Amino acid sequence: MNVLITCAGRRTSLLSEFVKAARRREGIVAAADTDALAPAVMLADTAVRMPPLRDSSYISVLEGAIRDMHADLVVPTIDTELLLLATYKERLERNGCTVLVSASNLVEILRDKFVMASVFSRHGIRVPACWVPGSINASDLPDALFVKPRDGSASKHVYRLRRSQLDAVLPMVPNPMVQEEIQGPEITVDGLLDMAGRCVHYVPRRRVKTLAGESVQSVTIDDSDIREWLLAVFGILGSMGGIGPMTVQAFLTDDGPVLSEINPRFGGGVPLAFAAGGHYPEWILQMLGGEHVESRIGEYTKGLWMTRHHIEVFTERPLWDQ
Repeated sequence: MNVLITCAGRRTSLLSEFVKAARRREGIVAAADTDALAPAVMLADTAVRMPPLRDSSYISVLEGAIRDMHADLVVPTIDTELLLLATYKERLERNGCTVLVSASNLVEILRDKFVMASVFSRHGIRVPACWVPGSINASDLPDALFVKPRDGSASKHVYRLRRSQLDAVLPMVPNPMVQEEIQGPEITVDGLLDMAGRCVHYVPRRRVKTLAGESVQSVTIDDSDIREWLLAVFGILGSMGGIGPMTVQAFLTDDGPVLSEINPRFGGGVPLAFAAGGHYPEWILQMLGGEHVESRIGEYTKGLWMTRHHIEVFTERPLWDQ
């Protein structure tokens, strides 16, 4: 069973887990990227040179790669490619593969953090109060705020500020939204839905330290107090066309969890979930092989810590010209 990971970049741990799962089935894993020196490209079984996502040839080049390597599974990794792959999912899957991306309408909702908050609030899930330009009455705002792009990622253009600073900061943020600051520990939950949208597993972790929006130090936490809430969130995602990996972010407050963000892809800190017992690449390939994957809610190692560091890959010749 062959796997193609797109925009593979630095996702070497994710690639490694798919390599192990694919090799059990006599398959290979290809890493696709624009960068000849992307670490995952250097470590994959084979590499695919891709044009930029905005290039009109992107989908046709991806189709060619799927056919050439007889890919059974395509795994997207970054926010900006999800809607593109969801839009062309049917076309891509005519080549005999499964594209591990949720329904396009769900991807659109989750891509816009203001819309996501509105939708989940209507489903009874508590979210931070949010405002967008044109609907802001300064006298109604709390003093502690965040300003962020509605479609942002990797914590770019995110500002923590006081209400008095809003007029100065708002023009600095593209496609901005304003959000109340929530007090409480921030957690990330790496989860997996099956191809019918059923929650198979999740691993919640407390973010200890982040760099450029990615978790570099985390610890898994007990889910006893938040299990019902998590299953409700994953249930909503499944009912809206969610499949595969989900990364849910929330704050734990005295009044219960507050949902802040959902990304329908593998999160940057998912290696901790793998180490704690979430064998997601293996289970995904089992699903593709027609096997029934049992739900394993709550079956993971609690109190497992992760810290990360850089490692180096050396080559005298990049895989293609810069």
